[in-house]
Amino acid sequence: MAELAWRGIWSKIMASLAVVLLIALSFGGNADNIGEEFTDKGLNRSLITFASARAINGLISVAQGTEVAIQPGGIGAVLTPGQILDPINDLVEQFSQVMLFSAAVLGTQKLLIEMSAWVWFSALLSSFLIFWVATLWLPDAFAPGTRRIALAISGLLLVLRFLVPLAATTNEAIFDRFLATGYEEANQHLEVTAKELDTEKKTTGTTEESKEVDDTLLGALAEFYESVKVKADVSAKLEELKDAANKTAEVIIDLIVLFMVQTLLLPLIFAWIGYSAIKRLARYALETPDEKDQDVSH
Repeated sequence: MAELAWRGIWSKIMASLAVVLLIALSFGGNADNIGEEFTDKGLNRSLITFASARAINGLISVAQGTEVAIQPGGIGAVLTPGQILDPINDLVEQFSQVMLFSAAVLGTQKLLIEMSAWVWFSALLSSFLIFWVATLWLPDAFAPGTRRIALAISGLLLVLRFLVPLAATTNEAIFDRFLATGYEEANQHLEVTAKELDTEKKTTGTTEESKEVDDTLLGALAEFYESVKVKADVSAKLEELKDAANKTAEVIIDLIVLFMVQTLLLPLIFAWIGYSAIKRLARYALETPDEKDQDVSH
């Protein structure tokens, strides 16, 4: 009997220490600062990739309106090689919408972190945690079921206070572990293509720099137009253009998958966790305390 009483006392002491730690964490803001930092990193990634996508969209729009006149076998013909890029143009537009959605999700996540870090919210959480501890140490001073309700409300406030910062931290950890390498490779390809838009009258095969970017979409377009000027094999250059377009499409699809995982799948998982926790807490608060539960509180 004495051993059971000591167990009850130690459980109350541990609960009290946990409450002190949670209150300090809530007012300290360390979790919020880390969550905001990771959210800002994700937001910057999405905005940079969105800018690259819009630049590539402009490139394709220009290419689609370009006509090239050739005379194979003495017969005049006009080619519009940019029409090959129609499918990828649609994909780039959809990709831009995905990136805009990702930026909006991350911006909302940052706002929720700032709202949960409001000092009066932390004060409300602390009040209910302290009240719950009081029901542990002074059970006879409160009506039956009060401890359950206090614990349930405290748990609900804890979910609202720390779920989003925890989700942001976990999201970034998963990105660093599984997604960072794929993002760097894919985004580098898009950035190289986008930066090429600032090059005036790009020529192929004249410098080492131009050779490094010949496998990009813009490089393939430039080679095609140059090949027409020098009467090169146009059909072969068209195939190269198609290959470059397909490669860019693969890169865009990889980035779509990556950002959908980070800004749709993972947030939905955490939203489900939060919903399940709140539902269980509500059910716990409405349950009638049994005799065993009352004995433990003493």
